[in-house]
Amino acid sequence: IESPFRSHLGTNYVPSDPEIEEIAAHLAPHEGELALLDALLLELTAQRDRVKDYIDSHKALTSYPRRLPHDIIQEMFLRCLPTRHNAVMSPTEPPLLLGHICSAWRSIAFALPQLWASLHVPL
Repeated sequence: IESPFRSHLGTNYVPSDPEIEEIAAHLAPHEGELALLDALLLELTAQRDRVKDYIDSHKALTSYPRRLPHDIIQEMFLRCLPTRHNAVMSPTEPPLLLGHICSAWRSIAFALPQLWASLHVPL
């Protein structure tokens, strides 16, 4: 963008009052253009986010973990259990933690009796 004030940019030049008004008038359309570009950028970012969410949700349908057989998932769950003590009834530890991953894993975890065979319940 060409500026009639180019020779003064990056200097210590102090504009006069009429020049300040001239600079403000010169910048007004550019500030309006910037506001339009900001609004467009906001709209495009929102549109991009919607398209990305759409793609991601559909790609999730094809993810490998969704296709794991239930018996493999059950075996993984059993291997998550602590070996030195009984499982603690805490949402941050197996077996409760496993039920917080997704609804499919919750169903598998709650239907697997071996996960719930021995639990430590703090009193």
